[in-house]
Parts: sequence; C-alpha cells; structure tokens
Amino acid sequence: MAKSSKLDIVWIVLLAVAVVGLVLAIVGVCIDYVAYDVTLLNNTNTTSYTIGELVDAQNEVKDYTGNIYSGLGGMEAMAIITIVLSALTAICVALCKFVNIKFANIIKLALGALTVVFAIIAIILAYTFGDVAELYDWYAAAGAWLVLVGGILAGAAGVVAGLKK
Repeated sequence: MAKSSKLDIVWIVLLAVAVVGLVLAIVGVCIDYVAYDVTLLNNTNTTSYTIGELVDAQNEVKDYTGNIYSGLGGMEAMAIITIVLSALTAICVALCKFVNIKFANIIKLALGALTVVFAIIAIILAYTFGDVAELYDWYAAAGAWLVLVGGILAGAAGVVAGLKK
C-alpha cells in the first residue's frame, strides 16, 4: 500500500535541497577542483585544474616521472562517491514519500550522514593533494568547495527527511 500522495511543503523543500546539492556536486567535479600559486619576483600566478585535467596530466607524465599524482585517485574517488551518495539520497527522499519501505527513515538518515562524511573527506583530500604531489602548494579550488556544499546540502536533506515523521 502506497503512502498518502498528498504533497506537503516540507517534502518538496527537502527534495529541492537534495537535488540542488546533487547539481552543485556534479558541477563541482566539472570545474576547477584544485589550484596552486607560483610567486616569482612578487608576481603570483594561479593555475587550476579540473579532476579530468589532472588525470590526463598524470597519464602523460607517469611514464617519465613515476606517480607524482599519487593522491589523485583518492581525491577523485571521494568526489565521485559524494556525487553517487547525493544522487541516492535525492532518489530516496523522492521515492520514500510514495513507496512504503519498512526502514525508509533509517535509510534516508544513513545515506544523508554518509553523504556529509564523504563530502568532508573529499575537501580534506583536495587540500592534502598538494602534500602528496609535493610539486607546488596546492589548495582546493571552487570545484572542491561545490562538492562539499552540494554533499552537505544533499546529506542534510536526507538526515532531516530521515528524522521527519
């Protein structure tokens, strides 16, 4: 038996927040994710890369220099896991309104919490990437911050939906 199809404003807001979080996380992976500054003679030049550009650069130089981008795999994985968990959270918030699932609130709560945790790990790995690469002083660019904000928004929507009775 399906739950009541009456739409309430709280559910609509939670679903909208989860979808906005998902979109932000996807956009974050597509734009500049990490950057570094080079200062020479009091001139600072900032160079930034998307995750895709870093993967391409890694593939080009791996044969000559070894794996200087060893932190890239973890950083990339956490960003993608955050996107997947954000999508699952949004889907769960949407479907659990209409489909009677016995442990729906626990599932929404768990997915939301995991999304927030992985978003935080993704930003931490974006900052520690520079420590692993040891070439320049790397830091998180706009994309990493969008993944964090998107993951937190989607996760918070899942947690609130899980706590809502």
